[in-house]
Amino acid sequence: MVGGAGPVPGHRPPPPPGRPVPGRRPAPEPLRHLPDPPQVPPEPPATASPQQIMLPSRRVLAARMLRAAWLPALILLILWYLLLTCYVMGTSPTFWTLGLLSILFEPGYFAMLARAVGFSPSTLGLAYLLLPVLGTLVSLALLPVSVHRVATMDPRAHLTEEDFQRCLARRAAAPLMIPPLAAIVLVTVLALTPLSPHWQSLSAGVLAALSAGLLWCLLAWLAMRGRLSATQLLEVPSPAAQLGIWDRSTRTVPAAERAQRLAVLVTQDRRHLPPVPARLEPGPAELLVHAARSLRWIAGAALYWVAPVALPLSWIIFTVQDLVVVIHRLTSTQTFTVARAEQPWQVFAFGVPLLLVLVGLVALTPHLAMLLAAGTRDAVTDERTYPTWEERAARNPWEVRVVNLTGVLVSLQALLITAVYTVLLLAAGAMSTVGWVWAAVDVLLLVPLLGLGASWAMRRRLRDVLYGPAGRYVRRRTPFLLVAPEGGIAPLRHVAPAGPARHASHADPYRAADAEAISQGILPDFGAAADEESPREDPHRIPDTETGLHRHDPPR
Repeated sequence: MVGGAGPVPGHRPPPPPGRPVPGRRPAPEPLRHLPDPPQVPPEPPATASPQQIMLPSRRVLAARMLRAAWLPALILLILWYLLLTCYVMGTSPTFWTLGLLSILFEPGYFAMLARAVGFSPSTLGLAYLLLPVLGTLVSLALLPVSVHRVATMDPRAHLTEEDFQRCLARRAAAPLMIPPLAAIVLVTVLALTPLSPHWQSLSAGVLAALSAGLLWCLLAWLAMRGRLSATQLLEVPSPAAQLGIWDRSTRTVPAAERAQRLAVLVTQDRRHLPPVPARLEPGPAELLVHAARSLRWIAGAALYWVAPVALPLSWIIFTVQDLVVVIHRLTSTQTFTVARAEQPWQVFAFGVPLLLVLVGLVALTPHLAMLLAAGTRDAVTDERTYPTWEERAARNPWEVRVVNLTGVLVSLQALLITAVYTVLLLAAGAMSTVGWVWAAVDVLLLVPLLGLGASWAMRRRLRDVLYGPAGRYVRRRTPFLLVAPEGGIAPLRHVAPAGPARHASHADPYRAADAEAISQGILPDFGAAADEESPREDPHRIPDTETGLHRHDPPR
């Protein structure tokens, strides 16, 4: 039809503006200005009933840890042998390498080689025979500390079962790494004093040995965490296995019971972002607490983002520097004597204070990023904590802005410190070829990785910086309150069970009837209202009806 004036048969005209479309859910209203989440009352371990204890006693936990400790003991023994080798080679890696090659043709060179670097053959053999074994025994002597750290854990204080099991493995393995790290710190400090018999200074060989030693410690730490897991110590399935069992076993289970089972594995984080304005204006003491938390999580991220790259590169660079110095000495003097690639004193005199300045700046960076992101607060459509970063980023531009600014600012700060360090070394005449290599490595690799690690840390831990641990505001619906009691389970026989109902008004962010909706991605509104100025009966009230929940559904 020409002109298009008549209606098209079978076509329904669109509804007038402002009228809801039949069969279509209305667009969600912005869910902002949530109240500050209330803290959960603390639960002393003495209030736990026998049904809420994972293991009957710490003796049982210690026995399981001893049975599982054979592989960590083997890892520690290998680690101590590697650390001892790094210490010996640190006197001059190139000299030792060339000397050991010559031993293949003349075995008598070994005694001369050992004496040349300050070792006697008998002392060196005795050290390799005893020191790794003694070091391993000292590490295993700290197993009671691991038992205590694991036994006092509260599974309900962790948002997910996966987070609880990861934390358990870290707590179990950390004490065993104290002796190796203490040995590295001790020999490093002694190298700066006349008391060290072999490491006379922090030369290139010593720095290469320290880099290799720290790298071996990092690898040993990761390996031991895999062995001292909740699967081994508590005999519980891994989170992935539990989720698989849950999927297979709940096909015929009613929705309410299925939701309750899922709530055992994961609960909803009540720490919303952005927080109430008062939390963004901390006093001096609280600001220091925020800075300490920020530094903790960013430093932890650096272990995954920066250390695996920095430590091998450090070993390579300092080993090559030692090689160049030794070869130059051999070709110029025609004598096979120990030559050490000493570092100028300005390298440490300027580097250590600047490193401390960088640490302080990094600790304050997340708070600065929050202040700079204030303009995006009104653009937030949902302050609640969604399980994935993609879901949070689609609804919370403020959080995205803080995360990105933290990474950018940390990178700029590290770049500025690198530039100042380079200028100071140039002004002091201490800038060598190795210094220029390190400047290039910092600018091209380490600085970007540090910024990425800081952003990654804030994606996962920004709520920890502002609020503290999640367990202060919510309790997961796991039936357990404690891993193992100190005096065994007998003294707890007459304690009244705490029960899940004890925390219904404080710990649970949703009732059991709402858990199914949350498992489908629909979160409770935690007491928010469309009109923040309108009076509310209870600022922390959870909607009682499905309509109340769906009113603030996330966009589909």
